[in-house]
Amino acid sequence: MLAALVNKIVTAKLEKKDSIEIWGTGKPRREFLYVKDLADAICFIAKYYSNENAINVGTSEDISIKELAKMISKIVGWKGSFVFNKNMPDGTMLKRLNTLKIKNLGWQAKVDMETGIKQTILGFENSLK
Repeated sequence: MLAALVNKIVTAKLEKKDSIEIWGTGKPRREFLYVKDLADAICFIAKYYSNENAINVGTSEDISIKELAKMISKIVGWKGSFVFNKNMPDGTMLKRLNTLKIKNLGWQAKVDMETGIKQTILGFENSLK
């Protein structure tokens, strides 16, 4: 979903579009983890966790799809508007992990959401060149 939003918004800016369609209401909330934090967590778990039970890796912070779209637009510099297609499903209203177990072991994400999204956008824009 993040990649699709970045693609839509960057493309809208490049093509000078005034609006883009987003499926659903924009109200569902999602958690995101920057890939370098995931890699760091995997190394941390390999070193410090030997239990056979699953362990969640994440930030335990969420953002609505609408807020995410606004954040991407601000970073990209696109000033268009969003048309929420409420005929399309929202999906699960909240997808956020309980990361208490890994935090109690001493690990937490280092890259905040805005920085991670900026890096993701930069990578996407570089792939267009």
